[in-house]
Amino acid sequence: MAYPKTKIRKAFLSSAIALSAASLAPVPLASRLGAARLLRVVLLVCAVALLGVRALVAAGAPGAPFVLYVVIEAASGLLLIHGWAVVSQATTARSAKRLLPVVGAGATLAWTFVGLLVVPLAHVLGTPSLLILGAVVLVALVPLVSVIRAHDLAPHAPAKRAGTLAEWKKSLAYLRAVPLLRVMASLSILALVTEQVMDYVLMTAAHERYATEASCASFFGRYSGITSAVTLAFLLLASSRIMLALGTSRTLLLTPLTTVGVAAVAAIAPSFAAAVTLRSVDRILKQSIWSSASEQTQTPIPPVERVQSRALVRGVLAPGAYALTAGI
Repeated sequence: MAYPKTKIRKAFLSSAIALSAASLAPVPLASRLGAARLLRVVLLVCAVALLGVRALVAAGAPGAPFVLYVVIEAASGLLLIHGWAVVSQATTARSAKRLLPVVGAGATLAWTFVGLLVVPLAHVLGTPSLLILGAVVLVALVPLVSVIRAHDLAPHAPAKRAGTLAEWKKSLAYLRAVPLLRVMASLSILALVTEQVMDYVLMTAAHERYATEASCASFFGRYSGITSAVTLAFLLLASSRIMLALGTSRTLLLTPLTTVGVAAVAAIAPSFAAAVTLRSVDRILKQSIWSSASEQTQTPIPPVERVQSRALVRGVLAPGAYALTAGI
């Protein structure tokens, strides 16, 4: 391993700060570029960042593995924020109930196959080489976003150019003024903070259990593949029924309540298996029902304001909260 487990907390803190800083930049661009063009910019920037970190790792630069983790976390956060922004803008409140579970199933399939492929690829190519493959995939997605923009999104009328600080203030004011956004912001921040804590527990436990980078990468590959397969089965067999039976608002509460119950059991009998189970249950429920219910709840919000508020909540406020948590 490149670093002792005591570095994990510093890595979480640094990644939270990096994500907050990186998420502030796109907020003013949302009103000028629109969700699709902004996503294309994010894809290209993240691809360049992956290649840059790969170069640092290849050169044996001091601190390269630490920078790698921070960049991956920040890039993943940006891609999720702006990817979902395009998806939600391409749907209406009615079509979202039909399409978002399908989107979730597709994402789960990708997690399953890619997660299982990580194991042999990490041994054959070496873990650092996966960064090049990731950059290639991100660049390949740019034309796909262009197709979605042409066929599924309404034409974007660029807003009058305003200062960066003015856009930040306007977005924050809108977030504070709309009750729905305030509630969703609170739930999202709580969910992301608890997710970060569980990731910390799982990574620490895996660090203690596995001695080499390859074995640790193989574990997380298997973990992603198996939990994604379970998530897919949950999406196909139970997700729609749960959302229809409980409604969107009650479905949002199901994930945190279940996670609290499993966490209580894990606290009573702590172990590596308990850490894996806790993070797995939370991940499965968030990917199968939480994300779809959350997006459906926010479909009435205007597109530009939705992108900006999502960037502020998931990219700035939530990382700021778990940066504080990591600092403590």
